[in-house]
Amino acid sequence: MERFRAAILPGLLLAYAAFCSLGAVDFGWYWDDDYNIGLAAHSVAEHSLLPGRYMYPSLCHDLILLALLPQALAAEPSRTLEQIINSRSFLLMTRSFFAILSCLGLIGVYVIVRERGPSRAAAGLAGALMALSWEIGYHSRFISPNGIMMALAALVLMLVCSDGPRPDLRMKLAALAAGLACGAKYPAGLLLVPVILEIYRRSRSSSGGPWRAIAAASGFFCAAYLLTTPGMLLQYPAFLRDVLEQRRVYGTGHMGYTVVPGLQHLALMLDYLGRAAFSKYPDIALFFFILALAGAAVMLRRDWQRGLVFLSFPILYLGFFACQKVMIVRNLLILFPFLAVLAAGGAQSVQARLFAGRPYRLFFPAFIIILLSVNAVQLLQSAWSVRDRERTSYAVRLSRYVDDRPGTVFLFSARAAAMLGGADPGPRANVVRAVSPQVGQAVFLASEAAEGSWTANRRGYLTAAFGPDDVNFAYYPTWKANDRIVVMPIESALKLAVF
Repeated sequence: MERFRAAILPGLLLAYAAFCSLGAVDFGWYWDDDYNIGLAAHSVAEHSLLPGRYMYPSLCHDLILLALLPQALAAEPSRTLEQIINSRSFLLMTRSFFAILSCLGLIGVYVIVRERGPSRAAAGLAGALMALSWEIGYHSRFISPNGIMMALAALVLMLVCSDGPRPDLRMKLAALAAGLACGAKYPAGLLLVPVILEIYRRSRSSSGGPWRAIAAASGFFCAAYLLTTPGMLLQYPAFLRDVLEQRRVYGTGHMGYTVVPGLQHLALMLDYLGRAAFSKYPDIALFFFILALAGAAVMLRRDWQRGLVFLSFPILYLGFFACQKVMIVRNLLILFPFLAVLAAGGAQSVQARLFAGRPYRLFFPAFIIILLSVNAVQLLQSAWSVRDRERTSYAVRLSRYVDDRPGTVFLFSARAAAMLGGADPGPRANVVRAVSPQVGQAVFLASEAAEGSWTANRRGYLTAAFGPDDVNFAYYPTWKANDRIVVMPIESALKLAVF
């Protein structure tokens, strides 16, 4: 009965996260979906288990083929595997499969915090930060390796941080999970580092040396990676070609996602993690990020060796990507489990130091619950906005927005003006069609700007946007699944060559 009660909270969080993700899997077109399902379709057509392309390792490809198996067994004799894998129903089912796998990461985070201390509330906070994150929510619906990699990182953490029995077995399983994560995306191979460091840390208090255990863990890592990506050996020329191409892209830049490597890239990544990771609302996200920083300080002060093991991967991972010239925030999803655990530890420390035993001791937990509730409502509203996007009149919302700001002159593109006229054809003194010194804001459809002209990774780039909450447009301005009406300062709009 105690185990059942302990599973209620993480179960509810998992159910809510899955409900919101599954409710919005029919969001439109996404480039990775086409790429990854296309590779699986190629394997089906060629009767091969190898994808032939290695922009990513092959775990996603393997999972898509796994998702195809029950469909193939239940299919009508008249339907071929090629017809099934290229169908819309299979696309949505595979998105759902990936969403559920991605959501499982919150279970690992919950278990880590629950084992490290007596507070079920702290474990609940860690799980809730994962379950109610909008960034995790919309990324989890993609048929791409990032959500899977995040869930496997949580599993690695759970195994490494546990003080349970049979540590040798746990380290081998952690290395196995790290190998699978590397089979999802190459940089996730750095997850082997905390496994090796934990083996070394434990060996200092035991009679045996660490090297045999490290070699065994490395063997499990390599076996898991090669099991998912045997094409590294069997299709080495194609593998090398695609890996070198990815190295070239990240070394030279990619459209509006190009950044200056070094401190600028590091600052942009920290800004995303600090102002977007755990809430759509920057101030809420920043609050939880500050708690994570406090949690890191507490962890290092209590046991610097275990703290170093825990923080080794985030530090190395951020350092690796800071050296690249491309920033796409989906690469940072793997860091969310680390931040959630740290934020829970930080909140627990703040409560113990500032509020415990005082008349207002419930103020801090109540404040956190309010913030999480805001995230929960926003996550559900975002899912509904995707589901109901065809029935929502964004032009009407734009009309109200313009009417509420009579002192601002808006420059409308032809398409935006046509949409506004269709919603409310009445004349407006603050709407113009030609550039003039009086114009303050430009209004147009995102698709009207040339794809390469958008600059990603800039919060506050837009004054307003009208469309479904299917993605964080500030970080994905080349998003094509659903168009949206954007409002931005005229100076920025002119740089996009829309007018």
